[in-house]
Amino acid sequence: MELKQETKQGFDISLSVASNMEKLTITNDKTYSMVAEGIKTIKKEFKKQDAARKSLVKPLNDHVKFINDQFKPVTEELSRVEKILKSKVAEYDAEKERKRREAERIAREKAEAERRKKEEAARQQREKEEKARREAEELKRKAQAEADEKKRLALLKESKKQEVKAENASNMAIVNESMAENIEAPKIKKEQVTKGVSFVTVYKAVIESKEAFIKECVERGDFYYLDINESLLNRELQASQGMKKWSGIKVDKSTSTRVRS
Repeated sequence: MELKQETKQGFDISLSVASNMEKLTITNDKTYSMVAEGIKTIKKEFKKQDAARKSLVKPLNDHVKFINDQFKPVTEELSRVEKILKSKVAEYDAEKERKRREAERIAREKAEAERRKKEEAARQQREKEEKARREAEELKRKAQAEADEKKRLALLKESKKQEVKAENASNMAIVNESMAENIEAPKIKKEQVTKGVSFVTVYKAVIESKEAFIKECVERGDFYYLDINESLLNRELQASQGMKKWSGIKVDKSTSTRVRS
């Protein structure tokens, strides 16, 4: 885009006026009056250039507004549906995690019940062992007290059988106790949440004052911004991580969730 020659000549005139006025100094009342008049002249030149700028910028702004108004319903609908889908992904992941924890809890309770069952079996086995031992001792005592040799031998034989029975019961109790100690709750493998979900910081330019923005662009000579291309502004904000600043532009920072298939 190229400005007309007469517009550029107007720039030269205004800049020349500004350069000359900048050199003024106040040493007495006369020079004071000159500086005061210089201020008025500078303001007059500014208004003239600003009016010329607005005459060039307004058609561009009207065109940008028209384009934005055409695209806005589509982009807003896409953004709305995107939020709905992201919400569904989050809900599904949360439900999977809840089911995993519930399955792990049930397995843990089942393992605990099995362990207690084994411990109870071991306790009952120890009681049988103790009973058999007492009966063996009683038979042995009777055998020792029995005067009849035949009866004594029979009692000794029965006592031996009870001792073997008690030893077997003791071995069984040890086995049951070992089994109870080794029971562990099965581990439920944690399912991974949906793959391809990432979070990105997004910087977006929000136009608060077009006039302030355009004025700054003209003053800087950044005429390629005059069409107020939001995509261009957003790219520069993203590249500078939100550090880029313009008058009349607010930087909106948000976090975007991206789902890759």
